[in-house]
Amino acid sequence: MMKKRLIPFLSIIALTILCVLIFIQHSKRANTTSRPTVAITSIRNPISVINFTDITKKKLPLDLFFQGYILSRDVLIATKNDCKNIYSYNVKNGSINIIASVSNSKDFIKTITCNSEWIVWVENEVLIDDTSNKPFKWQMIAQNISSGKKHIIDKSSFISNKYKVPMFINYTPDKLSIYNNTLVYCKTEPNSLKVKTELIKYEIDSNKKNIITSTNDVMNEMIADCSLYDNTIVWSKYKEINNNYEVRLTQYRFSDLFIYDLNTKIQKQLTFNDFFHNPSIFKDKIAAVKIPLKKANQNACNSEVVLINLTNNQVQTIVDENSLCYDKIENELYRCDPTLNGKYLTWNNNVFNSTCIYNYNTNKFINLTKVDENPLIINRIYAMYDNYVLLYKTSDQQKDNESICIPLNNIQLP
Repeated sequence: MMKKRLIPFLSIIALTILCVLIFIQHSKRANTTSRPTVAITSIRNPISVINFTDITKKKLPLDLFFQGYILSRDVLIATKNDCKNIYSYNVKNGSINIIASVSNSKDFIKTITCNSEWIVWVENEVLIDDTSNKPFKWQMIAQNISSGKKHIIDKSSFISNKYKVPMFINYTPDKLSIYNNTLVYCKTEPNSLKVKTELIKYEIDSNKKNIITSTNDVMNEMIADCSLYDNTIVWSKYKEINNNYEVRLTQYRFSDLFIYDLNTKIQKQLTFNDFFHNPSIFKDKIAAVKIPLKKANQNACNSEVVLINLTNNQVQTIVDENSLCYDKIENELYRCDPTLNGKYLTWNNNVFNSTCIYNYNTNKFINLTKVDENPLIINRIYAMYDNYVLLYKTSDQQKDNESICIPLNNIQLP
């Protein structure tokens, strides 16, 4: 699976290595930036859990690692362990085809996004990232789905990885988002002896590139985690390296959300001096991860999944340690990677079972599978599309592992 940027926190759980980065400052390129437009509401947590444990499930090939994007209604994209090719997988008939390959035979595919017209990926020189010797030679490729023609969108400006930056700073872009012909991505760039970040908008068919906003030094602030829907971009900006883990277990002290309208060219800051990051936008809603202030005796990062309504400018907490989707209080659990479609919200737990999705129209959790009574077996949702949810079942002995596809149209609410 492609590696994602997360913010490391002090945890006894080795699986939680990184969380993500941080925050605030007004864009020099924005025409206007407004003061807080988002207000926290008193509405917290869905009201009930509906169990749909007998719905249709289909097993997927275990040698395919599915990405969070879809080519068409029933065609998913995936990679394999060697990260040399991108595959299409037809859920209906099980057919597997190579649809793209690395441009440089010595490179490895790191990050992918696609729609029905374009597939875009980043490739670099290593298969497994090493934070002590971070890869820095990368290129970003776009390939037209119908013609197969491809071209280079962007490539690394780094000639060395010898910069004095924190280990969690990547030199390879690790978040891409596409809508129709428009691609947005965040990247690091050399800035004399420092490293800066940029948010890029790229029109794929015309090869037009614009820098929406930037920061000068990742030691002070950093742009990451962008998401695009229609004409709106949302991203995180992180600020101030965190040297005091007594306040919050994150690498930066703050992370706030910004949006930019591609039509009006107006930028707005949604949150101020808080910690919201990892956003996903769909129409007038943004799902994001919030990391609250550290509680007494808390040893690991705890996070919440929130839903921001851009129509009424309010935030609703969807998932936290007290949510009904957990059998017990989970107050040291990193909930991340929220994804929205026209009806549902999903997220990943860094550990433990995660078998619920959230219907934001009915304000209810839906449990998609029965949790195994064996504590050594974990069922975890890891991706959602318009019409499918993907779930992985694993055990500590690596026996009887399963990758499962669940059609969402089988869910009929009472």
